[in-house]
Amino acid sequence: MCIIAACEDRKMTSQEIENCFKNNGDGAGVAYCTENGKIHVEKGFMTLEEFQRYYETLDILPHVAHFRIATSGDVSPEMTHPYKIEMESRLVITGDIETPVLFHNGVIGDYNALYLNMLTSGMIDMLRGPINDTRVAAVMAAVFDEEILQSLSGKFVVMKPDGIITMWGDFESVNGVHFSNNGYKKIAYTPCVYNLSLIHISEPTRLLSISYAVFCLKKKKKNIQTTHIYK
Repeated sequence: MCIIAACEDRKMTSQEIENCFKNNGDGAGVAYCTENGKIHVEKGFMTLEEFQRYYETLDILPHVAHFRIATSGDVSPEMTHPYKIEMESRLVITGDIETPVLFHNGVIGDYNALYLNMLTSGMIDMLRGPINDTRVAAVMAAVFDEEILQSLSGKFVVMKPDGIITMWGDFESVNGVHFSNNGYKKIAYTPCVYNLSLIHISEPTRLLSISYAVFCLKKKKKNIQTTHIYK
């Protein structure tokens, strides 16, 4: 089911990392905003040790990490999160990018139908490379706007190059780190099971009760501004 860790005020502890990876062992990734207005992505960590070595060198806050269980798509470095929010959602492993990126915790069971709907209606061209539910969600966010995420199953984090990070759904806040579920704990967590139905993307639905939070890194300042928004 995956777990997202939006690290606002501190880094994850070694124990939290170990728990997250052992509960979600199909690869990990991290992203953060750079001073030159881009997002730096490092993903494709397929072992706990590999991720820990990199994370020890990471000294930038805020940042977002993701630990994956392959509920859809292959188990491979390129299928780890995050995904670029753009019409093609081109797959990248590492580097500085200029588009927002998407992290997802959950399952979108009808993502193939959503993809084919966009493809056959001429909204997008055929995607190259492997496809999973989060990549389709990233394309939908580019086609329709991020508000479409309200109509999809799961929890989401969107990071923008200007430093704004938006969390969609209920997260557990633990001393400045926001986890999308309790997989950071030592005990194994129980994944949620969603009752899914096809979304007609020509007329996206809006959930009646959605909660999300936004925080951003102010330029040339170390402090973080956090705003919790409920719609």
